[in-house]
Formats: sequence, C-alpha cells, structure tokens
Amino acid sequence: MLQPVFGNEVTITKAKQKEVADNLIKKVIDGGVSPMNAYVQIKGIVDALTAALKSPDLVDCVLGECMKWGKETPVFHGAIVAVSEGGVKYDFDGCGDPVYNDLAAQKKALDEKLKERQKFLMAIPAEGMTITDSRTGEIVDVKRPAKTSSTVVRVTFPKE
Repeated sequence: MLQPVFGNEVTITKAKQKEVADNLIKKVIDGGVSPMNAYVQIKGIVDALTAALKSPDLVDCVLGECMKWGKETPVFHGAIVAVSEGGVKYDFDGCGDPVYNDLAAQKKALDEKLKERQKFLMAIPAEGMTITDSRTGEIVDVKRPAKTSSTVVRVTFPKE
C-alpha cells in the first residue's frame, strides 16, 4: 500500500488551508514561536514544495495517473485534479504577415523611445525642471516620476 506524503491522509480544503495558515500566524503573534524562525521555516517549506510541484518527473507521474481516469475528473482528498492546457502562447513572428511585422517593428521602436524617455524623466532633479516641448514650442514644468514600493521580507537560502 502506498504511504501518504505527509503522515495522516486528510481532506485539504481551502478552509483547512486557511485554518493552518491562521494557526501558524497565531503562534507567532501569541509569542509562542519566533517570528524569524517561523518565516524562514515557512519560506523553506514553500520553496521545497514549489520545487516538487514543478518537477517534470512528478508532473509526468500525475499526468499518467490522470490519464487512467479518461474523461472522468478525479477527486483526491477533496481536491479536483484536472488536466488542462496552461500558458498557451502564440508566436506571430513566423506568420509572414507584412502588416503584423510592420506593427511589431513600430512597437519595438516606440518601446525603445519610451525607455529612453523614462530614463530621462528619472534623472530629473527632485525640484523638477522646465523644458520646451519640441513639437509645440510650449514651455512645460516636468517633475520626476513618483516612485512607489512596498516593504518585503526577502529570504535567501545558501546553495551549499
């Protein structure tokens, strides 16, 4: 008989996932667990599980199991396991359409001009500056773009 991956087999619902997360957070907030320890351990487990989920070997095994079910959608521990096409992309470069190729070339040129202009705007002094619009001759006060960011905790594990 096959062994469960994580000890006892349980139904893993969205509610159960939230409950587990809430319990982990509560342990930290209540002071029972070091915030740093908890965060690093959770991050390590997430990275390990993400690597497992991305493993071509594991994905191939699961696809093989799903194929045994035919058109029927299997349900394991409360989760529906379905095979679908994900990340569909189209490569238009090989179509040979001259209109598309022209538009793509225009877009590339505009993207480069836009990037150049963005660099210029980021270099504007904090107090701003006055420029003359070369298209209209109008004198315009321009400011540096607003910069936004969010504070995150970044955990990096050594490669050993």
